[in-house]
Amino acid sequence: MAAATEDRATEARDGKYMAAPITAGGVLLLGVMVVWASDGYAANGTDTSGVVFAGVVRKEGDNTSGADGDVTGEVHTDGVFKFNHSGLLITDVGKTLYLVDNQTVGLADDTTNAIEVGTLEQWVSSSEVWVRIRPHARPEPRQWTVAADGAAAAGTVNLATVAATLGGTGFKVISIQAALAFVIATGAGAARTLLRVPTDITVASQAVQCVTDQSANRLVITFTGFLY
Repeated sequence: MAAATEDRATEARDGKYMAAPITAGGVLLLGVMVVWASDGYAANGTDTSGVVFAGVVRKEGDNTSGADGDVTGEVHTDGVFKFNHSGLLITDVGKTLYLVDNQTVGLADDTTNAIEVGTLEQWVSSSEVWVRIRPHARPEPRQWTVAADGAAAAGTVNLATVAATLGGTGFKVISIQAALAFVIATGAGAARTLLRVPTDITVASQAVQCVTDQSANRLVITFTGFLY
C-alpha cells in the first residue's frame, strides 16, 4: 500500500488496558488482579507456578461453561491501584511487590512463586497500600515441530513426553501446518506418508487427534500453539 499523502483518520486507544481472553472455566471479577497462564489465557490471580501478572480487571467475564477464550474480559495494564497487603511497612515504599492472592500483595518472602506485580507507591495502613502495577506481556503462540508415537483411529496423540523435554507439561494446539507418518517397524527413512490436514489429523479440544489409525507409526507434526 502506498504512503499516505493526506491526514488519516487512524483509530487509537490509550494503551492502558487490553483484552483478556479467559481460560476455560475461569471467572474474572471486577477490580481483582489476574494472571496470564502459560497458554496465553487470563485466569484469576493466584500464587501459582508458571504464570505472570496480567493486570487488574477493568471488565469482568464469566467463562465457567466455556472453552479457552470463549469469553473475553479486559484488564488495566497501567496505573496505581489500592490493594490489601501482607505485613508491609512504610519503610517498604519503593520495593517490588508480589502476588499473594487476587487482592493482596506482599514481598517475595510472603509468596511461594514470586509473581511480580509492581512497586509499592504509598503505604496507607496496616492493611492497604497503593501499588503501581507492572504487568507482563501475554504469552504468544509459536510454531513447534515435534515427534510422537501415533494413535489409533480418532485417538489423541500424546505430546506430554516431548513437552517435558522442552520444559513444560503439555501443549495446547491452535492449528496444524503439516504432519508426516513414519513406519516405525522399518525405520524412519524406509517409508513415510504425508498426512492431510484436517482429513487425517485434526485439532480437537486443543489436542492433536488422529482420524485414521496411526498406532504403528511415528508422527512428525508441525503446529502452532502454546507450551505450558
